[in-house]
Amino acid sequence: MIMPGEYRTRRFELAKLLPKNSIAIIPAASEALRSGDSHYRFRQDSNFYYLTGFNEPDALLIIIAGTKGESYVFNLPRDPIQEQWTGARLGQDGAIQVLGVDGAYPIDSIDTKLPELLAGMDSIYYPIGKYPLWEGRIFKAWQIVKGQSRRGVKAPFAFCDIAKFLSELRLFKSEGEIALMQKAASISVLAHKAAMKSCLTANNEYQLEASILYEFYRHGCREVAYEPIVAGGKNACTLHYIDNNKELKKGDLVLIDAGCENQNYAADISRTFPVNGRFSPEQRAIYELVLAAQKAGIASVRPGCAWDQVQKIIVKIITAGLVDLGLLQGSIDLLIEKEALSHFICIALAIG
Repeated sequence: MIMPGEYRTRRFELAKLLPKNSIAIIPAASEALRSGDSHYRFRQDSNFYYLTGFNEPDALLIIIAGTKGESYVFNLPRDPIQEQWTGARLGQDGAIQVLGVDGAYPIDSIDTKLPELLAGMDSIYYPIGKYPLWEGRIFKAWQIVKGQSRRGVKAPFAFCDIAKFLSELRLFKSEGEIALMQKAASISVLAHKAAMKSCLTANNEYQLEASILYEFYRHGCREVAYEPIVAGGKNACTLHYIDNNKELKKGDLVLIDAGCENQNYAADISRTFPVNGRFSPEQRAIYELVLAAQKAGIASVRPGCAWDQVQKIIVKIITAGLVDLGLLQGSIDLLIEKEALSHFICIALAIG
């Protein structure tokens, strides 16, 4: 669990990274209509959640550069009638108390209040291109400030992408974050094991998917990290196969790529196993090759080792293994140079 103080610390850290006299604007996600008046389950923008822990839609977080690290939020106001339909809102007073921001304003006040916050700033940092509707509102606020230049009001002269600062911050995980990730991984492991057991009596891919989702839900993770892939036989060669509705056949392999999400922290596990519980000799040969590459890749991970070094080790082992099995022919180094393994990319993804 992440304590409220950790979110405040993250905002302070971002404020210290930002260039002098700049302002950061991070939008929350909006709800997406599914059908009629029904929406998809809401999923908060990862960067916004990282800095606030706030799980309501249609909000903006404002952070002022500097050691003080002032932060403000524009969010939905309390509305008893609306809340009767969609649940309680934090509102402005609640945002100040719970989120620990320096100020909170109704989201509809952006056109009047945001220009005040932009005035006198040199630059605006924002996830450029990600939220066009919010970008339009922000640009409109900037135009208001720009229109006051004859009265001596300085408008920001640069729009910059905030991604590099947030990416750097999020690279280093706290103990609380690691615990959330470990829980997501542990629950995902249980789900994969449950699917493997149920495969002995299952007739269809969606039955295995049901076993996976059941384990996620019953352990308190009601979100998937991505749409689960349950692909029997040749379906595993479709890299993002999510139909999950075909018959499972004895003698085939089944690929499961699935992970749950725990408070916006995701697990990602891919495993392949025989539908009937037994590998054929050919299946086992490929499986053992990919397993050896995986183990070697994991063993090579250490401080100072770049990700592409790990990739090169894996590619060399699989390429050499395919030569030994007669699936590739020629010099291993030359095959690697020509990226011959790309023709077998589904092997690594499906079996690994």
